[in-house]
Amino acid sequence: MQAEAQEYLKKARTVQNVADKRGRLVQKAIRYLTCRERLAREEEMAHIKGTLDQPAWALKDLSAEGRANLTKRRNFLEDDLAENVPPTDIDGQTKDLLNFRIKELEEQIRDRMPTVEVMRRNPPGAVDMHRRWETSNKGKILEWKNLKRLLEPANDEKDFTNIELLRPSGLSPETAASFMMRAQIPGNFAMTPLAKANWPLGDPKVDTALKQAERQEVAEQMIVDGAARESEIEELKAALKEAQEKLAAKEIIKIQRARTKQAQRERMKKYWADRKAKTRSLEQQAT
Repeated sequence: MQAEAQEYLKKARTVQNVADKRGRLVQKAIRYLTCRERLAREEEMAHIKGTLDQPAWALKDLSAEGRANLTKRRNFLEDDLAENVPPTDIDGQTKDLLNFRIKELEEQIRDRMPTVEVMRRNPPGAVDMHRRWETSNKGKILEWKNLKRLLEPANDEKDFTNIELLRPSGLSPETAASFMMRAQIPGNFAMTPLAKANWPLGDPKVDTALKQAERQEVAEQMIVDGAARESEIEELKAALKEAQEKLAAKEIIKIQRARTKQAQRERMKKYWADRKAKTRSLEQQAT
């Protein structure tokens, strides 16, 4: 089992072509096909075989060069499938070893990998940072893809071996949005959840379009059910609007009072600082 696992690991690491001094290929890179690629090649090969297996009279319009090209393509597909389709008979212990190597690679690939926010915002230096990371991890990424396809050769998910699945995020529940002032897409400044929870004025009372639509649906259903008359609904709407206006006015007064208190504190600080400075200057003159 150990020998079999080492053989698969060796093949998965062979991700670059190696040539001799004369440029002749001495070691071909291995890239296992995805499930979708395998199915597409098999479908194409079956179509070509079906075409070439037709009787001669059915191929009278196909030139000799055309038949040669189809034969060449069929041979290429057969070789490609024979060499690059991942095996389906790997035992469980071997898969455990391959999965252990995948976890190692994922940890190494994530090291110094630009975060989702950096890639999206594109602050100064992000492109060079990504290039350096990609250059130093290209072999590991290709090995990771090979091992993933070895473990699950029948997985046809589009992003099964997409390296973006490993990209870390710089956000956490305690942080706000990824605002980057000098970035190409800076984003918007936002408050953290902790700041919102301790905001003295409470949550903003925003009457969104969704809330308005929900209220309208409830009102219409009440009229249909006979729970209220249309005139009563209009009275409720007027009362609600008046209450909202009063609440908004109270919030504005709160904000104005808070700003006034802050301004008064700043003026008092400045007054006492100036007074202390003046007293110190008089004492120095007296001595």
